[in-house]
Amino acid sequence: MRVLLAGALLLAVLATTAAAQEAPGGPHPLATRAQLEKQLASLPPDEKNGAIATVIRERLLNGDFLPGDRIQLVVVGDTAFSRTFSVRPDTTIELPNIDPISLHGVLRSELDAYLDQKLRKYLTNPDVQARSLIRLAVVGEVARPGFYDLPPDAAASEVIVAAGGLSPAGDPQRTVVKRNNETIYNKYQVRQFYIDGASLDEMGLHTGDQFSVGRRGSTNVLPIIAAISGIAFAVAAFSGLFGGN
Repeated sequence: MRVLLAGALLLAVLATTAAAQEAPGGPHPLATRAQLEKQLASLPPDEKNGAIATVIRERLLNGDFLPGDRIQLVVVGDTAFSRTFSVRPDTTIELPNIDPISLHGVLRSELDAYLDQKLRKYLTNPDVQARSLIRLAVVGEVARPGFYDLPPDAAASEVIVAAGGLSPAGDPQRTVVKRNNETIYNKYQVRQFYIDGASLDEMGLHTGDQFSVGRRGSTNVLPIIAAISGIAFAVAAFSGLFGGN
């Protein structure tokens, strides 16, 4: 039976690989303010006060950056500003020899243009490239629970991959996402994010959020892992489920 299940998973991985070769890949674009406003306005009436609406409103009001986020900054031709900076407790970043720059209210999609504008006070026509990282907690049935820094355009399933894949008992369909110990996305919502290939940015996640991966029951979930999670997650899940025994 175990060999049959392994074969079913392998077939699912191969099918996913073939589909991926036909579909455009690459990182997801970061959500703009206009896109978030449009998404909020288009939510059905029964979801206007739900989890997704709450996350969008918080982003529009306060921006995407929290203390502990890391900003990988490259200013072409300026080595002093080209390094990784941590967001401070007052949501500023402190670059050498200039005033702190507040990131309150700034979306990730706005970061390049925003920092370009700020640095024009000190540099002539700066070429600014900025990339942020989100530190997420991963707990429960994964190989290596802990904290992981991921780019916001990474797919939600890459959180599990970063933690070494599933444990032998892990079930990706029983993942919930928590913020400040409160569930913001239940297992059905997270499952849909996996199916859609949603990015961390599309989920509206930020530093401190937690992926909690549950334990599977008696129902076998191996053949669906690849279908809901993509190639990398499927391979990691395969390794985690079959490599330990």
